Formats: sequence, structure tokens, C-alpha cells
Amino acid sequence: MGEIGNLIPLDKKINSDMKDVAYIVKLKYLSDSQLQTVSNFLKENGKKTEWAENDIYERTKDYLNLI
Repeated sequence: MGEIGNLIPLDKKINSDMKDVAYIVKLKYLSDSQLQTVSNFLKENGKKTEWAENDIYERTKDYLNLI
């Protein structure tokens, strides 16, 4: 869970309001963010109904390739 692919920058209020809700519920909170990174995440992952270990792995790999 501590992998970079599982992290996303968020406004403090959104992050604290969101807490540990299910991924599908988190999408609603994420849509309130004005950050481009969050918007890009939603474009790529907003149609998924769950966030799985493989998704984290793939996103981590993408970040490492970018770096």
C-alpha cells in the first residue's frame, strides 16, 4: 500500500473527508479536486469499480518509466 502508484496529491480537506471509503466512493471526492494530476487519474481510472494491487503495480511502473 505504500507504493508510489497508490498515492495521489490531494487537498487536505478532500483527503480528510475521503478517509477509508471504497474506491468507487473515492471517485466522487476526487472529482471535487482542481488538480490536473487528479483529473488525469480520473480520465485513466474513473471507470473502474475497484482499485486492485495490479492497478497500483502498473501505475508505479508508469511513474518509474516517466522518471
